[in-house]
Amino acid sequence: MAVTTIPTAGIADDAVTAAKASGLGKIIAIYQDYSSTQVDSSTDNSYIDVTDLAITLTPASSSSKFWLSYNTHGSNNAGASQALNVSIDFKRAISGGTTTSNIINATDSGAMNRRYNYDNRSSTLGINYLNCMLGVTWLDSPSTASAITYTPQFNKYQWAGTSGTSMGVNGGLFQIMEFSG
Repeated sequence: MAVTTIPTAGIADDAVTAAKASGLGKIIAIYQDYSSTQVDSSTDNSYIDVTDLAITLTPASSSSKFWLSYNTHGSNNAGASQALNVSIDFKRAISGGTTTSNIINATDSGAMNRRYNYDNRSSTLGINYLNCMLGVTWLDSPSTASAITYTPQFNKYQWAGTSGTSMGVNGGLFQIMEFSG
C-alpha cells in the first residue's frame, strides 16, 4: 500500500533541502533602487515617469509574479494656495512587447485609489509647500519571460482657482520582489 501522507514528526529536520522545497510563492529575486532627484510636473492629468528609479529585470519564468513597492514624498515646487490631487502608479515595458502606463489603474480601474489630496488654500500661516509621504504596492503578473522595465509614475491634478504651478516627487525608494508562480 502506498503512503500518501507523512506526519511532520516523521520527517528529520535535515531531510528537507532547498532543492526539494518547491512550490508557489518562493522569493526568486529582490531588486531595489533609490533616488533623491526631484521630478516635477506642471501638466495636469498626465503620468510622469520617475526615470531615475526604472528597474529592468528578466523574469525567471513566464509565471513569475512581481511585488512592486514605491515610497516617496510629494513636493509643491512652485506657487501658493495649492489644492492638488496626486496619484502614483507604475509603468511596465516588456522588451519586444507592450508598454502599459499606470498599470494599477489600467488593471483595477480606480477601485484601488492611490490618490493623495493636499489643500492649503485657506492657510493663513503661509504654508505653501506639500511634503506628504506617498506609497503604493502592487502585485503584477505580466506572463512573460522577456525582459521587463518597471518605472514608478506620478500625476497631479490641480483644482480650479488655485495658483500653484508645479508639483513633483522627490525620488524615493523602489523595490521589486520576484516570486515563483
